[in-house]
Amino acid sequence: MGKRIKHTIAFTEKQKQVLETMKNGSHSPLHMIQRSTILLSLGEGRTPSEIAREMDTERNTAAKWRNRWIAAKPELDRIEQENPRQSRYWLNPNITDEATFHKEVQQVCELYDAAPRLYESGTHVHSSDEMTGIQALSHKHEALPMLPGKVERREFEYERHGTSGIIASRHVVTGQVEAPLIQPTRTELDFVQHISQVVMLHPDDRHIFVTDKLNTHQSESLVRFVIAQGKLDLDEETLGVKGKSGILKSMATRKAFLENPAHPVRFVYTPKHCSWLNQIECWFSILVRRLLNKRSSFSSKEAPEARIAQFILYYNTHLAKPFKWTFDGNLLKV
Repeated sequence: MGKRIKHTIAFTEKQKQVLETMKNGSHSPLHMIQRSTILLSLGEGRTPSEIAREMDTERNTAAKWRNRWIAAKPELDRIEQENPRQSRYWLNPNITDEATFHKEVQQVCELYDAAPRLYESGTHVHSSDEMTGIQALSHKHEALPMLPGKVERREFEYERHGTSGIIASRHVVTGQVEAPLIQPTRTELDFVQHISQVVMLHPDDRHIFVTDKLNTHQSESLVRFVIAQGKLDLDEETLGVKGKSGILKSMATRKAFLENPAHPVRFVYTPKHCSWLNQIECWFSILVRRLLNKRSSFSSKEAPEARIAQFILYYNTHLAKPFKWTFDGNLLKV
């Protein structure tokens, strides 16, 4: 019995709940399921040798995660006990102008709500953004298949073959992923090329793009595209010079121009650090879960690019539908 006590590790109620959630989660990565299972078994008093036999793994693996938990436990306890407000960074934007923030959130939500009616009158609402850093990784060895009572086992070592990315828009009403630009770069010209291709799908209609405030989404090239597409009659003095005068002077002046509701192509911007308001981010999550997950293996940079293109074709043919957007812009209801 003394030997078992030596190997037993302790959890707070919250830590145990998190581990059980990871162990039983239907979308939990395999390595997280294995690690949480090992830790929970250690917490029940099993030895690394017993766990190794039950899970068909190495004793050193169980011992390693026991030692890591023991080393991390003081810091985990401290984080759990401190004020939750100290851990806000990734959860909340830094709101300096609350009235403007709420107005921008409300504007996006109202646009999603109005999108079906706008569509009937010839105005298309799109959600646009980039996904960068798509890694082409290949496992060094083939995975061992599932057997009765055993999970699939994958090689953890991999080789890198470069990275790519995607610029895409999602039609808010139809759910179609439109004119994807699958390549490593995402310059302002790349973004304009993508927007142009989306507009050309319905060149005689009006278009509204929901996107974030990245500098390439408020660029001189984008302003010039909107002017050309809308056949807007602007003299050089009004247009101005980037960094000096007129519409092109700064990102703020370019943004104000691109937001103009009178233009046949215009942009609606989400607040800073509010990517969750952009529906294309929901689709990027679908792409990662279904295609770019830890089970995928790509032998070249071009391989994930081709697979993404195939997935988009399949998605548009069989799966595309509008998201049921329920958030109405009210951040807190009592």
